[in-house]
Amino acid sequence: CLDMQNTLYKVDFKSLEITHQSFGKLTFNYLDQSYDLTLFASYQAENATLAIEAIKALIKHHSLTVTPEHIQVGLKKAQWIGRLEIVSQKPFIIIDGAHNLHGIKGLAKSIEALGKNYRIIGLVGILKDKDVDGMLEIITPYLDAVITTKPDNPRAMSAEELAKHFHGINILNRCETISDAVSALYAHSSNSVHEMEQTLYLAFGSLYMIGEVRSLTRK
Repeated sequence: CLDMQNTLYKVDFKSLEITHQSFGKLTFNYLDQSYDLTLFASYQAENATLAIEAIKALIKHHSLTVTPEHIQVGLKKAQWIGRLEIVSQKPFIIIDGAHNLHGIKGLAKSIEALGKNYRIIGLVGILKDKDVDGMLEIITPYLDAVITTKPDNPRAMSAEELAKHFHGINILNRCETISDAVSALYAHSSNSVHEMEQTLYLAFGSLYMIGEVRSLTRK
């Protein structure tokens, strides 16, 4: 900013407080103002405050006509396809584009906050040039069982090979196509013996995978 003779603005994260978080809704206070999001990952509150400060800067420097009410409505309407997106209620399926360590850490933080009352089954596909073991070390403690699959990409790790990287967890199926993996998910949901327990099916690991999972589940 000094080199370009620009003003540096910083988000005051100490003034950010999440007051409610559930599947489908996140409410937070920032500088004594309350905001609602349908994006419910923990980090989305931080993303939202960054957007708020960007708008304030535009108002100050470019006379942008945006009211505090506009900001509240805009944030509430904001959508982000593939980021902790609920694509089915029955069975309860969420897709997330987490495909590296940073993304997996964000996913784990959200699941830790929201998934305590759920049996969580992962539908996982990862590219072989990623830090597979590092990613699984972070997320596996939050999973009760796994369906491994192979993203539609030449760099994808096979479902069979991916299963070998999981340790101490039940591998329900090894499906070499996304279509077979989604079918296995629905079959498991129909035949589940855990009827008294809420089950969350969490698809993650590759952007190449979640798009197809999204299409199949929405059909």
